[in-house]
Amino acid sequence: MGNSNSVAPAGKRTADEKYGRSGVAAYETRSCTDIPMLLLFIAFWVGMVVIAVKAFTMGDIDRLTNGVDMYGNICGLNNIGRKGAPTNGRAMDFTDKKFLYWPALWPPNIDESVQLCVEACPDKTFLFDANVSWSDWICLYNHTVPTNFLDRLDALGTTCWPPYSSEPLVSRCAPTAAVTATMNGVNYVVNKINAQDVAQTVFQDLYLTWKWMILGVAISVVVSFIWLVLLRFFCGVFVWLTIILCFTAMCAITIVLFYFGENMRKNLEATPESERLNSTVRNTWIVRIVSYIFVALTGIFLILLIWLGRRIQLAIQIIKEAAHAMASMPSIMLLPVGVFVALALFSAFWVVVSMFLGSSGVNSFDDISEKTSFKPETILRWMAVYWFFGFLWTSQFMLAFMEMVIAGSIGSWYWNSRTPESMPRLPVLAAVARTIRFHMGTVAAGSLIIAIIQFIRAVLAYLQRKLRGSTNRVFLWILRIIECCFGWLERIIKFINRNAYIMTAIKGYNFCMAARRAFVLLLSNILRVGTVSVISDFVLFLGKVFVVAGSTLPIVFIIYNMKEVQFWAIPCLIVAIASFFVASGFMEVTHMAIDTILLSFCEDSDRNGPDGKEPYYMPESLEKFVENSHNSSCCSCG
Repeated sequence: MGNSNSVAPAGKRTADEKYGRSGVAAYETRSCTDIPMLLLFIAFWVGMVVIAVKAFTMGDIDRLTNGVDMYGNICGLNNIGRKGAPTNGRAMDFTDKKFLYWPALWPPNIDESVQLCVEACPDKTFLFDANVSWSDWICLYNHTVPTNFLDRLDALGTTCWPPYSSEPLVSRCAPTAAVTATMNGVNYVVNKINAQDVAQTVFQDLYLTWKWMILGVAISVVVSFIWLVLLRFFCGVFVWLTIILCFTAMCAITIVLFYFGENMRKNLEATPESERLNSTVRNTWIVRIVSYIFVALTGIFLILLIWLGRRIQLAIQIIKEAAHAMASMPSIMLLPVGVFVALALFSAFWVVVSMFLGSSGVNSFDDISEKTSFKPETILRWMAVYWFFGFLWTSQFMLAFMEMVIAGSIGSWYWNSRTPESMPRLPVLAAVARTIRFHMGTVAAGSLIIAIIQFIRAVLAYLQRKLRGSTNRVFLWILRIIECCFGWLERIIKFINRNAYIMTAIKGYNFCMAARRAFVLLLSNILRVGTVSVISDFVLFLGKVFVVAGSTLPIVFIIYNMKEVQFWAIPCLIVAIASFFVASGFMEVTHMAIDTILLSFCEDSDRNGPDGKEPYYMPESLEKFVENSHNSSCCSCG
C-alpha cells in the first residue's frame, strides 16, 4: 500500500494527511478533484447552449407540426414575408388551409412528391362514393377542373386528381383503412366504432379510478420503507431460508432421479436383451448420468456453503447495516426523485431543441420540376451529433452525481457510527455540498467514459440498421459482436465507476486514484464482493416483488369490486408499473448503500485494526467478523 508514514516536505501534506488515513476526509482537507474534466464539461455545455440558440434562431418547428407543401409553404400559416418562405414567388397565405394532402397516390402514376395544403381532408373516394362530383377533385394552386371532358383527361394526374377518403392526423391527411383495404364496408365501420368505444371506456375507467391509482403509488412508498425495516431485522431469515430451500430441492431432485434411475435399470435388466428398445436403454443411461451430475452439483453447493458460510453471514450483516444507515436518513430516498425530475426536464428541453434543430435548413427550388426541397446544412448534421452526445453525457452526469451523493451520505454514517456526535446533522445535504464543492470534476470524468461507450454503441446500432438489407451478413455479424463487447464493457466500467465514486466520496481522491484503490480492494476481496453481490441482487429482487405486490394487490381488490369500472385490469396495471419504478428507485439507493458499506468495510479492515493500527471505524456488529481473522489481511483473497 506504500509507506503511509512518510514525511512530507515542509509546507506540504502527505497523502494520508491530505485524504485522511482513516475515516471520511474532512471538509477542510479536501481539494477539488479532476478540475480539467470539469472545465471540459463546462466548455462542452457552452457548445450545447450555442447549438440551442442556433436551433431556436434557424429552426422553424412549424415545419414539423404543420407540414410543408411541395413549394415550401407551411400549411396553416401566412407564408408571405415569413422567414424561410419560398423565394420564387410561390409564397402563399395558407391560414385557412391547415392540412397537408398527397393527391397523387392513385395508381399507376403515383407521385409522393406532390404535396398540397387543403382546407379539409377529403372524406370521399372517387369511384367508391356515388356522390363524388368533379368539383371535389383536388387541383394544383391556381388551377381548376376543366369543363371540357377531353381537357379533364389531360389534367388527370398532372394538375388535378380525384379525391380519396382520408382523416386528419397531426395536420396531415392520412388515407383511411377503407381506402387502403379497398373498402371493408360494414365490418370496417363497426370495428372503427368498437375501437372508439373501447378507448372511451378505458379513459372513463381511468377517470373513475385515478384517486385509487394515486393511493397505490403512495402505498408503494410506504411498503418500500417497510421493506427496509424488514431488511434490517429479517435479512438473515430471507437469505438462509432461501439457501435451505434450494439445498433441500437439490437433494430431493437427486433422490428422485436415483429412484427413477434404479427402477429403470432393474426393469431393463429384467427385459431380455433381444426385446430391449434402444430408446429405453438411452433413457436409462441419461437418467443415471443426470443423477450423478446432480450429486456433484449438490456436493459442490454444500462445499460452497461450508466454505462461504462466514462470508454469507458477512454479506447479510452488510445489507442490514445498509438498511440501518438508510433508515437513519430517510431524506436520501428523495435523491432518485430529484434526479428523475431533473432528467425529465432536461429530456424535454433536449427534445424541443432537437425538433428546432431538425427543422433548420434552407429551401432549394428545382427549376425543372418547379418543386422545392428542404435541405439541412452540413454543419447542422455535426451539430446534431454533438447534441446527441451531449444528451448521453449529461444524463450520465446526473446519475453519477446521485451515486456520489449516496456514497457520501452512507460513508459519513459508516465512518462516524461509533462517534454519532461527529455525524453531520443533515448528512445528505452535507454530501451534496461536498460533491458540488470538490468533486464535480470526478463526476464529469466517470460520466464521460460511459457516454463515449454509449455513443459508440449507438453508432454501431445505426450502422446495423442501415445495413439490415445488405447481403454482407458477415459484416453485420461482426458489428453485432463488437456492439455486444461494448455492452459488456459498459457494464464493467459502470461497476468500476460506482466504486470509484465511493472512494472519492469517502477519501476525496481524484477519479484515477479512486478507481485504482477501489479496484485493488475489490480484487483483493473478490470472494467477499462476489458473495455480497449475489446475495444483495437476490434480496433487492425480492424487495421489488414485495413492493409491487404489496401496493398493487389492495388496489386490485378495491377496483375489482367497483361495478362501474369495466376494464379494471388497466388501472391496476398502471399501478403495478408505477410501483415498480418506485421500488426500482428505492432499490437503486439500497444497492449503492450496500456497495458503500462493503467498500468502506474493506478499506477500514485494511487501514485500521490491531497491530498498532488505529481502532476500527466499522459498527460493532461488523467488527466481530474481523476479530478472528485479523492476522490475515482483509485483502488476502477475501
